[in-house]
Formats: sequence, C-alpha cells, structure tokens
Amino acid sequence: MRKCMGLYGYARYKVPQAEWKLLVKEGDIVLDNKGAPDPEVIDRMAIFASGPTPAGERLDP
Repeated sequence: MRKCMGLYGYARYKVPQAEWKLLVKEGDIVLDNKGAPDPEVIDRMAIFASGPTPAGERLDP
C-alpha cells in the first residue's frame, strides 16, 4: 500500500496507535482472515487517505 500511495503523491504520516486501530482490523491491513480484500477496511483507508492532513509527523517515503 505504501508503494501504491506513493505513486499517487500521497505522503506518509505517523498515526497514533489508537487511531490506527480504528482504521484497520487485527492481522493484515487490507486482507481478512481468508486472504480476501476487506471492503470495510479499504473504504476506511481511502477516506482517511483523502481526508485532511494528519497531525502526526511526516515520514520518509
């Protein structure tokens, strides 16, 4: 996901653990326990990525 988002000019920011856990589920960021894409997580990540700039520090690409 980092490589994909970087290609589109998105920057990475440090996100507090509690906030991150609201976005993703346990295990893989985008895949459910059966290895299939989890549409709920993908939707939340897309909304987060296209929203306002996070308050955390900007990370290297």
